[in-house]
Amino acid sequence: MEVLLVLAIPKVQQDMLCRDPTDSSSPDQQPFCIVFSAGNRGEDADGSKTLTPPHEAKNPIIVGNSLTYRPGVNDGRWPDDIAGINPSSSRGPAIDGRIKPDVVATGTDVSAALSSSANRQPIPNTSGKYVYLTGTSMAAPHVAGTCALFIQSWKKRNDGKIPSLALIKAALINTAVSLVGGPSGRKDQNGQQIPLDHIPNNVQGWGRVNLTNLLTISENNGIESRIYMDQDKPFTSSGQEHVLRVVTVDRTSPFKVTMCYSDVPGATGANPALVNDLDLEVQEMSTGTIYKGNVFKNGFSTTGGDFDNINNVECVYIEKPSGKYEIRVIGSNIEANARPPFDNKTPWQDYALVIDNATKTQ
Repeated sequence: MEVLLVLAIPKVQQDMLCRDPTDSSSPDQQPFCIVFSAGNRGEDADGSKTLTPPHEAKNPIIVGNSLTYRPGVNDGRWPDDIAGINPSSSRGPAIDGRIKPDVVATGTDVSAALSSSANRQPIPNTSGKYVYLTGTSMAAPHVAGTCALFIQSWKKRNDGKIPSLALIKAALINTAVSLVGGPSGRKDQNGQQIPLDHIPNNVQGWGRVNLTNLLTISENNGIESRIYMDQDKPFTSSGQEHVLRVVTVDRTSPFKVTMCYSDVPGATGANPALVNDLDLEVQEMSTGTIYKGNVFKNGFSTTGGDFDNINNVECVYIEKPSGKYEIRVIGSNIEANARPPFDNKTPWQDYALVIDNATKTQ
């Protein structure tokens, strides 16, 4: 099975399973995609995180619950607005400050099979067989199914090869849609909806999963303009760098770079959880301007800031790109083996890149 919705596994074990679910004694990797719901605790009164254990794990895909447009169904409990988050959706960050959830998907008033033992009102005209349900456990299967379709598409285009979890996660994030301005599921002291902030944040993560964006072959004037790199250049020591030069295809559309990697499972309770630290840097060749991963303002990358040393997902999104860019992935700290047996004897860390609106150049 290539895509699985997994429940109630300690987060350290989740991080291991993502890399190799069947034989931890073998260095051979068997890609395995784990999708988790974020939980349904909403937001605590003091604004603190409400992710339910063990959904703070680094490597799986963690999914929040976005709204659905179903007028007359929810009795006013939440807005009928697809650009919003359900109030019950658990919020990040993780204990060590990592951005969670990773993405959101529709999990509000979703049509589901009605158990014969459930005391729920069925959907009219469905012979009593279906009911509307709400929660991140309704959102996560949408993402699991989306991952399955991406895997199928990838295998057809890559001679049957299965993509890594890191690539799947990077592709979901890179093609997600920001819900900025929509209802956040939080209200101010006057009872008014607080609008969602720009990505990234700990309510919507990097945005709502978009199947059309994910599966559409990105082209401009007949030129394919989405680049994928799946774990083909591992780091073996700290200080190594990998460089890729690209040229943007459409200067009127954002240029987006997403780097993701399946990190070494950390020790139980480790804070920060990150073991190997990779950093993303993008330089605009014509001006020398440098953008660091996850340094964002108003939904797009901005200059300055520090390298991110807690997240194993890093993005650079440039709103108005110009010409050539140099993308640099830096092995800032490579101290352990991200493959079985996950030891400190042979440091090793791979990664995946998804780049939208660009082609490779010299």
